[in-house]
Amino acid sequence: MIEKTRRRGLVVALSGVDCAGKSTQRDRLMEALRGWGHTPVSLYTRAGYTPGLRAIKNGLRRLRGEKSRPEREGVSEAPSLYPRRAANLPKPLARKLWLIAALLDLLLQHCLWVRWMRARGRAVVCNRHLLDALVDFRVNFPDDRVEERLLCRLLLRFAVRPDAAFCLLIPAELTLARAREKARFHWETLEVLERRRREYVALARELGVQTIDATRSIEEVALSIRRGLEDTLATGSSSTTGCSDPTTVTNAMTTEEIEPPKRPMSGSPAGARGFIRGSGLFLVGRLIAVIVNFAVVVLAVRYLSKVDYGALGWAQSIAGTGASLVLLGLNRGVSRFTAIHHEREEYGPMFGTMALALGTVTGLGIVVALAALGLRDLLEHHVSSDLSVGLLMVLIALVPLDALDALFETLMAVFAKVRAIFFRRYVLAPLLKLVAVLLVMAFQGSVTMLAMAYVVAGLIGITLYVLMLWRVLAEQGLLAHLRSQRLVLPVRTLFGFSLPVMSTDLIQNLEVTMVVVLLERFRDTAAVAEFKVALGVSVLCLLVFQNSKILFKPYASRLYARGDDAGLGDLYWRSAAWITIVSFPVFAVCVFLGEPLMVRLYDHDYTGAGVLLAILATGKYVNAALGMNTYTLQVHARVWLIVSINVATLVVGLGLCLLLIPRHGVLGGAIATSAAVVFRNAMNQAALARTTSIGFFPRQAQQLYGSVLAGVAVLAVVRLASDSLFVLVPAVAIVSALLPRINRRYLDIANTFPELARVPLVGRFLGVA
Repeated sequence: MIEKTRRRGLVVALSGVDCAGKSTQRDRLMEALRGWGHTPVSLYTRAGYTPGLRAIKNGLRRLRGEKSRPEREGVSEAPSLYPRRAANLPKPLARKLWLIAALLDLLLQHCLWVRWMRARGRAVVCNRHLLDALVDFRVNFPDDRVEERLLCRLLLRFAVRPDAAFCLLIPAELTLARAREKARFHWETLEVLERRRREYVALARELGVQTIDATRSIEEVALSIRRGLEDTLATGSSSTTGCSDPTTVTNAMTTEEIEPPKRPMSGSPAGARGFIRGSGLFLVGRLIAVIVNFAVVVLAVRYLSKVDYGALGWAQSIAGTGASLVLLGLNRGVSRFTAIHHEREEYGPMFGTMALALGTVTGLGIVVALAALGLRDLLEHHVSSDLSVGLLMVLIALVPLDALDALFETLMAVFAKVRAIFFRRYVLAPLLKLVAVLLVMAFQGSVTMLAMAYVVAGLIGITLYVLMLWRVLAEQGLLAHLRSQRLVLPVRTLFGFSLPVMSTDLIQNLEVTMVVVLLERFRDTAAVAEFKVALGVSVLCLLVFQNSKILFKPYASRLYARGDDAGLGDLYWRSAAWITIVSFPVFAVCVFLGEPLMVRLYDHDYTGAGVLLAILATGKYVNAALGMNTYTLQVHARVWLIVSINVATLVVGLGLCLLLIPRHGVLGGAIATSAAVVFRNAMNQAALARTTSIGFFPRQAQQLYGSVLAGVAVLAVVRLASDSLFVLVPAVAIVSALLPRINRRYLDIANTFPELARVPLVGRFLGVA
């Protein structure tokens, strides 16, 4: 029994498919609540059809001299979507206004009225809730991107979270039969009803809403709701989930159990542990790719002269920026919308999204390549090195190839198995580059021949991607839908999502490209070679960071959808802590052993690159140590805030480059690059603290970062005292080993990697054994 023992009121949400008995269960629940001493109030909140909104519409009709529309009797001859009139509005502006009114009304109801009633100690029973609104929006307005609108995001962010939420499910056939028995005027086809039910099941799992088999008797369903409410309140949780009684959480279509969402308690480190362990698996593949790519760079630098490698690096930077521009961020949009359409079996929009993205990238890539070829004379006039321009005319072919490579990689991630992605991304791609370099060295070819080999390797990679994707689509039976359905090109939806988020990738490319271009302009290609070589080693500080971001966004998105602010904060800071500690040895080697490392890797021509490596590695390490701030802002839908920060970073970086490079050459370029990276991360961190629940550094994180700074200070003192490798190498190893031991409790090593207990000495040293 749930007696009224607390000052704050109670909020219960009843959602579910039409004709599942929600109104009946609402009445039963309110009667039970009265018996338990509550003063319940009922609230009907179907999007666009709340009593308040209906009263406003009737009042406007009376002002215009129209009569209020009576309830229609009988059954319509033709099926229609519910709400029929809104879904069939022919003009986009009319639909937009209807949606704005519906969302404003829901904001008023769920963010203000429900909060006010709960504060007064009332028990609010919501007949339909946000789950029903999201289902209506997805089914009735699939092309209007309602969930991406500001009002909808505000609604999901600030609506009062129910103390318990239940979703009543029955088969689509039963919904249709009951609608006819009740002589409802509006009714939907079986196909639409089945789609609604699928959306209810998917969203219920995503939001943590308890699903109940409503095909049982009224008494059994009412008992399940009461038990679920009792169990939920007994745990003291305030979330959208109810109990997970396997006798009530069932699939109404098959009477099989629907496994309730398994998630950690708010603020529990279990979510962070799963993320960290999962990221460790991807690290193996990335290490393979990094080792092979690093070998390619070392071989190319040692084979080519400093001037030749500088010219090649200049051309690669320009081509890479062109590929980012041509891509338009479409890989991010394709990843999202192709997966959604595939899940919903909307094959027309699914193949339309793929065709639109591939066609756009291919067309723009060819246009950029032809434009570059046509501007060759102009480039030769403004660029000091004719070799650099000549190499760009070859490598410009990589603009469409690299952009298509990113798109196909995304599509493979949507449809293919992990093994195929692992092979193509981490094994085949770097091996093709390695073969290209080895062939050029075997035939004693020139740098132009190496550029051509890179283009051929890219073409082979794209061909393999096409064959692999075609095979995957055929194996899954999707090609039959391609032939049988008309393509739907979601131009507005795809580009509206992709273009704003492309700024992050573009800014990161421009940060390097503008340095390379200005170095070639004010110095020579030898300076470009030093910068590119140092930059290539410094990015190793981002190895763990880049690997971790693969899993971070899905984990963070689920926690954000559940409203688990404590869990999201714990995930953010613990992942940042692990990245900081695991990346420290690479950072320490780059900073304190940079000069001997560069000499041993690339010969004495690059002795001066050791200082550049230390500066660039510092910026990269700060980027890694502060964690996934950009991706966390994306999860919170702060898209335009990210764009603003990226634009500000570009302006600051360009200003520093123009100020420092003419005076200090490659050293100024390195300082400008690292300063821009630190500036961007500082802005991102400030934005996180002000606009999200992440906040500033928690106490344990402060202690961890303090220990890292202390370690850097110790190594700096050792470096000033001696430059001997026999002293510096052991010092770096000792400090790198002590940091995880000092911070073992916050890192939760014992629970994250319990296997370390079996490793002699290591487990005992880290406190795992």
